[in-house]
Amino acid sequence: VLLASVVAALIGAFTAFHHSGGWVPPVLIALLGAGLPVWIITSTKYTVAAGSVDVQCGPFRWHIPGPNVIKIFPTRSVISSPALSLDRLHIEYEQGGMRRSLLVSPLQQGEFIRAVETAKTGTA
Repeated sequence: VLLASVVAALIGAFTAFHHSGGWVPPVLIALLGAGLPVWIITSTKYTVAAGSVDVQCGPFRWHIPGPNVIKIFPTRSVISSPALSLDRLHIEYEQGGMRRSLLVSPLQQGEFIRAVETAKTGTA
């Protein structure tokens, strides 16, 4: 879906340039429509270190202290999230007295779950 949006944005930018003759609208279309998805695809990463789970996805970031994690389990939910695959993990956690959730798609799910469980309990 992200790659299709990049192609559509570039086609839109080309069309805008062809019809308007100016370069400002096409550049804005290309930067926003193609730049953001490319940034998301190339920067999505998940780190479990120092007792926390950190997620980065383009301009978006989440920091979840390990002890705040309530549970983690596999899912195929299609809800929008910082996950580049439908083979996902659902992280339920508490923040500010509210239950929240985040879907991620690490390549090594078993290792990621073990690392989150370790961060959750604070054991080495």
